[in-house]
Amino acid sequence: MRAKLTWDDLAEYPTDEDIGEVVLGRDRKGDFHRLAALREIDGMPKIDTFWGGRPKLLVRKFIESDQSVASPVREHKERPSWNEPRGRKVPA
Repeated sequence: MRAKLTWDDLAEYPTDEDIGEVVLGRDRKGDFHRLAALREIDGMPKIDTFWGGRPKLLVRKFIESDQSVASPVREHKERPSWNEPRGRKVPA
């Protein structure tokens, strides 16, 4: 029995079966092609005909954002305007 396949083990343009094994497990890896085709309308990257697979990084990014497991984005802090004092504000 071989070791569990992970994202790091995949080529840059893996087949749907390989992605399916990482995402759905060895038993359901064959289901990934149909599920991915259904999600292409929502932004799932399509199979690149030249490379023969889907771009791994974009597929992973899509799945993580879809499942809300991506790392949280740090909020952008607004910079003070050019004429706003930068020191500590002391209440009057």
